[in-house]
Amino acid sequence: MGYGVRTGREVRSCVGSGVDDRALRDHALSLTPRVHLAIAIYPYCGFPMRTSGADIDPDIPLRAILAEQDVIAPHGACERRFERAAAAGVDLDYSVWDGQSHAFDEPNPPPDPRIRYDAEAAQRAREQVIDWLDQSFGTQPGQG
Repeated sequence: MGYGVRTGREVRSCVGSGVDDRALRDHALSLTPRVHLAIAIYPYCGFPMRTSGADIDPDIPLRAILAEQDVIAPHGACERRFERAAAAGVDLDYSVWDGQSHAFDEPNPPPDPRIRYDAEAAQRAREQVIDWLDQSFGTQPGQG
């Protein structure tokens, strides 16, 4: 099984399971030319997350929707990390949506009272993501 460890502006490979990782261990791959936008919807930012927020790549804009009543991924930890990221120069746009729970956009949620589907908020989230994508990548002629 392989995985990547993000350190600042690069990803260091930590591939294992039979593959000689000595050749890959020190290989740095810049994300900036490939990643133009990061979008997070009700992300988990609590322990044991390994970033303070200040080490988020400042060359990749970050957009996020946080859910005010999310007890699975509480918004407070993300807000603290996002504030540090913004202070470090990250192009950041996030909002906390009042009254929303974790997975508010899931029309078939598990039987968990902490998750409440909200069709209107789900549509608003889709529209917000499309707006962010349009702003980042532009729209094609003849499309929305």
